[in-house]
Amino acid sequence: MHITIDYSGLDAEAKHAKALNDCRKWYGSKERFEEVLGIMRQLAADNIPEDALLLGLSFSGVEGFPAEAMIAEARRLNSK
Repeated sequence: MHITIDYSGLDAEAKHAKALNDCRKWYGSKERFEEVLGIMRQLAADNIPEDALLLGLSFSGVEGFPAEAMIAEARRLNSK
């Protein structure tokens, strides 16, 4: 199923937070979201190209800005 989400009118931080929350809802549980985010963290740490990460997320139904937000979050968490 395809869902279009409107992020207009939000500043960058709110847009990022909403996209991550939308991903949590899409995956159905915080645990599943954390599992996918953990995989993204490992792949990002292994320097997998962003287009490959985006493709991987698309197989689980997450595309566009929400996918970009998940990758950015994975990289942010890895930089700590």
